[in-house]
Formats: sequence, C-alpha cells, structure tokens
Amino acid sequence: GWFQSSLLTSNAVRGVAPFRVLLTHGFTLDESRRKMSKSLGNTLEPARVIHGGRDKKKEPAYGVDLLRLVVGSTDYTHDVSFGPLVFAQFSDAMRKIRGTVRFMLGNLNGFTPDMLVPFEQMSSIDRYILHELRRFKQNAQTAFDAYEFYRAMQIVSNFTNADLSAFYFDISKDCLYVGAADDLQRRSTQTALFHILVDYTTALAPVACHLAEEVWEFFGPTRRALGKTTDSVFQESWDQTRSEWNNPELAADWTALRKLRSVANRSIEAARTARHIGSSLEAELDVYVPLNTRLGQLLTKYKSELCKVCITSKVNVHEVGGAETDGFACEERIAAFDTETPVRVVSRRSSLHKCPRCWNFHSTEESSLCGRCDDVVARQQ
Repeated sequence: GWFQSSLLTSNAVRGVAPFRVLLTHGFTLDESRRKMSKSLGNTLEPARVIHGGRDKKKEPAYGVDLLRLVVGSTDYTHDVSFGPLVFAQFSDAMRKIRGTVRFMLGNLNGFTPDMLVPFEQMSSIDRYILHELRRFKQNAQTAFDAYEFYRAMQIVSNFTNADLSAFYFDISKDCLYVGAADDLQRRSTQTALFHILVDYTTALAPVACHLAEEVWEFFGPTRRALGKTTDSVFQESWDQTRSEWNNPELAADWTALRKLRSVANRSIEAARTARHIGSSLEAELDVYVPLNTRLGQLLTKYKSELCKVCITSKVNVHEVGGAETDGFACEERIAAFDTETPVRVVSRRSSLHKCPRCWNFHSTEESSLCGRCDDVVARQQ
C-alpha cells in the first residue's frame, strides 16, 4: 500500500521515514458491519450528513460539528461503523453539550469584574468543582497529546453529564435562581461558572470548533470585561486552570458527600414511588451514621449544606442506633477515607409548607414566603 511504498522509497533515498508520526485506522463500515464501497452502494456522503437529504425527517441536517463529534468520538484503531442510528445517538450528545454551555451563558449574563469572588472566599462546592475542572482539563490534554481523540471526547462527555449536569448544576440552581444578585454564594457560583465555561469551551474547540467559536462570540461582552479579549477561542491558552485549585483532601470530602447523595436519592425515590411525596423538595431526611467516624464528622461539618447536596428541604444527622423516625429507609456501607461506614437514610414528608418563590418547604404558613425569600424580596424593593 501507500505507506509501504512511501516508507521504502524514503528510506532508500533519504535514509529516514517520510513522517514523524503515523496513525493507522480500520475500515469504515455501515451499520450492518459491511465495508463501505461504491460497488455496494452503502457509502455515506459527508455533505448529506451535514446538510441532510431531500426528506429532512428521514435524513435531517446534523451540521459540521456533529459529524466532527462522531469522528472525534470514534476509536479509529478498529473498524468503525457509521449510519443514521449512529448520528441520531450523537445528536443527543450534541444537544447535551449545547444545553450545558447555554446554562452557563445564561447564568453569567450581567456578570461583571466586581462580582468575582477570590478563590479562598469561594464556597466548598465551588472550590471542589474547580478541582474537578483542573483534573478534567489535564486528562483531556493527555488524551489529545496521544491522538486518542475518542478518549478526550469520553472525558468531555463524563465531565458534562456526571460532574456538571447531574451534580453541580443541579445543586447550584437554587442559589442562582433564588438568591439575591449580590449574594456571596451566588457570586461564588458565577465565578466558578466563568472559569468552567472558558476551559470547557477550549476543550470543545478541537472537535466542535464551530460551536466553540459560537460560544466565544456570544460570551464576548462578559469575557472581555473580565480580561478575555481575544477574537477567537483558538487564540486562547488551552489550559487556564490554576495549581491552587488542586485539592485532593477537599475532593475526598465531596466524593463521600456524592455517595451519600446517591443513597439519599434511593430513599427519596422509594417515597416518591409510594406517592408519599412528589418533588424531592417535599422530603425531609434523617441520616443515621456513627458520629465518631470520619464520615460522621464530615456530615456533621456539612450539616447545613446537606439539604442542598440532596436537593431536599432539610437534612438531620443522628448517631446510629438511636430512635428512628418513620419513613422510607435506605441503608448502605459508604466506602470513603479508606474504610466503609454504615449509613441509613430515612426520608419523610416535610411538616412545613412550600415557599411559592423557591419551592423549598421552609414556610411556616401556606402560600407565604420563607425567611430567605422574604429577605431577598425586601432587598429588591
């Protein structure tokens, strides 16, 4: 083949290979695992994927970025299958990525330099997500440097779905949507979102280049005010994370809290399945754990934050073995801090009323604002 002939010719004439790096790939197959060829008539034109066919319902226009995402997410060292079902699956992934950047852009609207919060004053969860951002960027860099584009896209997908959408965004919505505009916690979260959006966009740029440029342009007024004045995302430094964000101890704490959140979700789901509650905010949790263990001490330390972590109206922490409340229980041994600690979570319906503004069950009277919302509304008048 071409590689063989060019290698032999170059070695004979110049004494060196005609390339510095060589990548090999498998065959391109259709969805039936047959080799694509003109004679079989099973080839797939890139232009048809980008612009769509005559019947847009059967052959929708996916755009250039989705085609690049499919190719960039493929392990080219093996035979690769392409077809309508493959592109439809990646269409969902692209919508998820666009939804992720849309969430950050929307919540950074009006964010100005005087609203930035110094790293040491940021809340624990915001410092933790910056730790995860730094780890994400370093792992993506390693994959790109090794030409393992599919692994880089897996890293982007995992960070998008597991760390941002299903965890950080879910927890942060309360302070972003309900808190006062100048509230320290809200500004701390916006500061984290600013750093995340910059590095997330540069991570997308090698594959979803048009989306990255679109984000960079739409992000223009905010980022220019904050010192990011380049016209193109490709003029930015690839990794803008900071060494001070690396905090393994904090990461270990939040890894344990995320495991507790998982146990709490199962307890809440049991109550929801029994139609005892509807939304998770209707629930009040009682967590039973040995308080003399490191996990018990951690839960005591974060007691006031646990309701945000679990998306409930209230969380109480008790010594294991004490008198338990009635409710829907879920028990598990949580592996954290080099040991396993038994934890029992019991969910029950809150005895308080739903606040019409934040939807938390914090109001002492029906249809009345809770204390936090009352303060926020009073400050806006």
